Amino acid sequence: MGKKAQYPSFRLRLVYALTAVSLLWERFWEAFFAPVGVFALFCALSFFNLHTAIGKWGHVLELLIFFGAFLYTMNDALKRFKMPKHGDFRRRIETSSHMEHRPLEALEDKPSVALDEDGEKLWEFHKILARRAVTGLRPYRPAPKVAERDPYGMRLAVAVLLVCGFIVAGDAAGDRFANAFRPQLLGFEARKAAVLDLWITPPEYTQKAPIFLASAQEGKIMGDKTVYVPQHSVITARVSGREDLPVLRLAENDITSFEKVTSDNFVLEKTVTQAKEITVKQDGKTLGSWQVDIERDNEPSIYFTGEPEATEDSALQVSY
Repeated sequence: MGKKAQYPSFRLRLVYALTAVSLLWERFWEAFFAPVGVFALFCALSFFNLHTAIGKWGHVLELLIFFGAFLYTMNDALKRFKMPKHGDFRRRIETSSHMEHRPLEALEDKPSVALDEDGEKLWEFHKILARRAVTGLRPYRPAPKVAERDPYGMRLAVAVLLVCGFIVAGDAAGDRFANAFRPQLLGFEARKAAVLDLWITPPEYTQKAPIFLASAQEGKIMGDKTVYVPQHSVITARVSGREDLPVLRLAENDITSFEKVTSDNFVLEKTVTQAKEITVKQDGKTLGSWQVDIERDNEPSIYFTGEPEATEDSALQVSY
């Protein structure tokens, strides 16, 4: 019999579309989970800066091992992957919907020879039964057979390691990943990550301790909380590690450039009278940003704490 796809309803077309996506994902993940895992493990180790701890030749060896593993697993994945066809979608739908006698295939069939009147009636009745059978269609849910090739669940361990590494690296994740491809030999030098130290010193009369927002050892300290800054406090910031000139932004029209100390060290001191934010940028990248609320200076006030009274020496004592 000749074949021609004819879908009797929007629901059936939708089920076919969802099944196509599910089956494509299933076959892709079954084939490519190994090279994806190799790449994810490389990213995780780069976020932890492993290459800086194993020396330059260890770094080269690490790159060769991961490059070889990626090529091997990718070649195997390309051999395993098979693009699903229309018949695969149809069979998956019939299987997931627990249908017998392949009603979807019956709907797509056409007589291969001309039918007489009785044959036409019989064929139409056959179609009606097929349409009734497909009323409870369900799209196929992907079920990649990855566990057979990864019985110990190493893919989950790699995923956890990747997330933890990204959190630990923070803003330096991009630089660490790029440096993982740059072994420090044959003229290649890893690009240094910018380091920011920033703190705010309140006026002496407030008797408040300095407010530390970022340090080279701990990174961003205050997080995303609003920072309450007394008016006329002094911002002190140091940026090191790169040669691009950093800037400090306190408001849309209040942007100040750092002063250059050496080729990759910059400092800045600025008194804050009004601000909505404290943002430090270098080469278009934000090194740190905080929302601020300026605590205005109030007018000084004085008041008596008790009634004036005479001392033993007949002097006037005033308590305030």
